[in-house]
Amino acid sequence: MILERAARFQLAHGMVAAGSTLLAAARRQYLDWGAAAKVSQLDWANPALSLESAGPQPVLPPATELAARRSAFTTGTIDLLSVFAASQALSSETSIEGLRSRVVGILSAMTGATDVHLLLRGEKPHDWLVSTDDGDSVSLEEASARRILPPSVIWYAERTRTPVIVADATHDDRFNRDPYFADVNRCSLLAIPIMNRNEIRAMLLLENRMIREAFTADRLEGIILIAGQLAVSLDNARVYGSLERKVAERTEELAAANRRLEQLSVTDPLTGLANRRHLDEVLDIEWHRAQRHTTPLALAMIDIDRFKSYNDHFGHAAGDRCLQRVAACLAAGTRDTDLTARYGGEEFAVVMPGADTGDASRIAHRLRSAVAELTEPHPVTTNQVVTVSIGVASIAPTPTEEAKALVELADSALYRAKSGGRNQVEVAHPTLAPRHTDASPWSGV
Repeated sequence: MILERAARFQLAHGMVAAGSTLLAAARRQYLDWGAAAKVSQLDWANPALSLESAGPQPVLPPATELAARRSAFTTGTIDLLSVFAASQALSSETSIEGLRSRVVGILSAMTGATDVHLLLRGEKPHDWLVSTDDGDSVSLEEASARRILPPSVIWYAERTRTPVIVADATHDDRFNRDPYFADVNRCSLLAIPIMNRNEIRAMLLLENRMIREAFTADRLEGIILIAGQLAVSLDNARVYGSLERKVAERTEELAAANRRLEQLSVTDPLTGLANRRHLDEVLDIEWHRAQRHTTPLALAMIDIDRFKSYNDHFGHAAGDRCLQRVAACLAAGTRDTDLTARYGGEEFAVVMPGADTGDASRIAHRLRSAVAELTEPHPVTTNQVVTVSIGVASIAPTPTEEAKALVELADSALYRAKSGGRNQVEVAHPTLAPRHTDASPWSGV
């Protein structure tokens, strides 16, 4: 560092040969020390250095010519190539976090900064969000409390709306009272507001705690060009992020709509129970599962007694309300593993996986009692309330049987319950021949 400072002094006073020799010696010392970023910084600012370190010293032209040649070579070749490569890298990123990672890497390599912070403008005025190393974003106040960066420099750059170069913030009256610098010996800073449409949209803060005057005005142009590309890339990332959110929202809306459609396709619109289509699907699935595991499967067929008379007496609107009350009562009285469905008209069905004849009979008796306890008025029944008749069957399916055998058994038992006086449960036995018919003769009775 002493060699570098001496070299800069010599060069500043026109002693080019001595200054260049000292600077080359400083470069070699940095290289031996392993300070690769510092060596890159020196090479970037002084491209002749790497050539000088490789061989004998060339005959140097006059100081004015060397300065002009170095300026032309650096600005015209090294700077523009670096800026072009950096711009390409930034333009390829479509996320804020990706941009942050890229710009931190680029500016660290170009300037030797020990820390690079990207701040994004929040929704409210003077509100800043600071990107952290873990990919999170925190407010400027929280970043200050966690001593991630000095807020005083951010506020100053925001107020002036121009780049702020600080040789050593610990000795700068504008910033040295910031608690961030309480235990810091030296800190070079560079804050660059990133403008878009004449508004500050983001800010870069570069920091170097190793040396003073790490950032100089003569090296600012390339960084500002990169900041300009960053402004465009940030806007693109926001647009891309907004599009991604909209696509995700539309995808979720479409998925929700599909779920609703699927639910509607398997739900009876009046009662909210499973419809006949869903009943058939579940019954087929449970039948084959019972076949594989040799477990019983039970089915209850339920019919509201004398429902046609109820409709004739109270009207169809009241009939719909009655169906809804009975449906809710049946659904509440079954197990979580059972499926309650509207079979058609005033008929319902309950699929009971794993239930043997005794289990199914107990569930059916509970359902019959629960409906009667609704005390829904029905002037033409014996008890003057709405009741149901239930036929129950349970089978342990064999490979040669089909699910319709269970339906026919339960249907036959229901017929006996209706014929035997209604408001009762009849249990079918597989040895009894089922009644083969597609229509229920007691429907509405």
